Amino acid sequence: MIWWQGMARRKTPELDAYVGARIRRLRKERGLTMMQLVEASGGGVSQPAISALENGRASPTVATLSAIAEALGLSVADLVANPDQDTRQWIFDHIRGWSAGELRALAQVVREGPPEPRSTRRTSRVRRKRRPPQKSETG
Repeated sequence: MIWWQGMARRKTPELDAYVGARIRRLRKERGLTMMQLVEASGGGVSQPAISALENGRASPTVATLSAIAEALGLSVADLVANPDQDTRQWIFDHIRGWSAGELRALAQVVREGPPEPRSTRRTSRVRRKRRPPQKSETG
């Protein structure tokens, strides 16, 4: 269960504050002003509404979350996600002491996504080896 699912029918000031702070952080990380976020949302959210959300003074609707998430290039789930502290700590514990080169390689994997599965690579390698020679190769 996602940490916020049980809160849907109650007043949720903690959730509102969390989501608002997350919206503000993500907006600023992308170098957007509130008005630029309004424009990116296609006018689906007003500047006063974004201000109220970011300051925890309003509870977002699903439509509002959807418009903001799309404007920020995220899914609604990613917008409201609460990174698991234990997972973060595990990652930090495992990369502590890595060299700069190892950290750059990790960052590249994170940016590009996981590598192609080995079974697929092996299959394509086998296919290349069995490929009949091209006309230019038989010459």
